[in-house]
Amino acid sequence: PYITFVSKKVEQGDDDDEFIMTGDLTMHGMTQEIQMEFELGGMTKNHKGVEVIGFELEGEVDRLHFGIGDDKKHSNGELFLGAEVEFEIHAEAVKVE
Repeated sequence: PYITFVSKKVEQGDDDDEFIMTGDLTMHGMTQEIQMEFELGGMTKNHKGVEVIGFELEGEVDRLHFGIGDDKKHSNGELFLGAEVEFEIHAEAVKVE
């Protein structure tokens, strides 16, 4: 299975290095618009001398909106498995000339 994200817009967050990205997340053939917070790290050069920048993304999705799992509940009405799934991504982007 593939997961794709297509960004639509990026807005400034509370600090100079914080941003909010809005876009379409597709999983299991279902697409939902989500927002992710991301923070830029420092710029440096990798082992090949190419400029790279680090960043961290955070967000959450409702797995049920993507048809993942079911919504079986305990006798008290609570889900056996929570619907909200939090994620955190640490990555770096390489400058392409």
